[in-house]
Amino acid sequence: MTQRVWAFDLDNTLIEASRFYGYAILDFTRLMMGVLGWRTLSWWEIGQLVSKIDRGLVEKWGASRDRFPAALWQSYCRLCEFVEVPYDDKVGAEVWAIGKRALSRTNYSPLLVIPGVGDVLNRLSRRGDELFVVTKGDPVVQWRKWQGCELQRWFPRDRFIVVRWEPAAGYPGDKTEALLELRDRYPFHERFMVGDSIKDDILPALRAGMTGIYVPSNWHWHPGEIPLLLPNGAIRLRKITEILDGFPGR
Repeated sequence: MTQRVWAFDLDNTLIEASRFYGYAILDFTRLMMGVLGWRTLSWWEIGQLVSKIDRGLVEKWGASRDRFPAALWQSYCRLCEFVEVPYDDKVGAEVWAIGKRALSRTNYSPLLVIPGVGDVLNRLSRRGDELFVVTKGDPVVQWRKWQGCELQRWFPRDRFIVVRWEPAAGYPGDKTEALLELRDRYPFHERFMVGDSIKDDILPALRAGMTGIYVPSNWHWHPGEIPLLLPNGAIRLRKITEILDGFPGR
């Protein structure tokens, strides 16, 4: 009898995790065009500026819940310099609030679970497979997602593993150690890590002696992600539901 352990990434693997950043950038752009008027950049250039600054903060801030608000705030400061207008404290506070809303607990609901994920998890669970989430990020935000998206249906608290990612505070966000612990906990099981990032999911899985299953999403934000090639020994699927076809029940 084949026994299996499944570790799943969270963001853009099990749940949609990008839309609220997009909403925030739209709100920020609308605010800038209202406050700065004709003097500011185009809506497209504002979005590009925010993305550039946010990516630049990743090396130090990682997934800290203050990183994205800081990116918007720094973008506002940069625009003030560009159009030569003084910084306004009230506008700066509103900009920071827009960034914080992107990570609000009220954003997260079961509607964010990606179509097909529930069926996959239900069927794997009924088989008797062991299911875990191994996600990197800000623990406060990731636990908000666990609660709001009702992920406890498949992942009790002790099976939702958050690897803190905040390099400046000494947390590099490497999932390898967490996956090694799963390997040692289930030495006689087939072990898989499913995720949308070669850098953050597949390579740590291979280092931990697990099979990496790469399910690419349409949204790549990490600056070191896109050029990476799928390493030997990993599996690529078009969508997560293909797990049920490629790994039938015992």
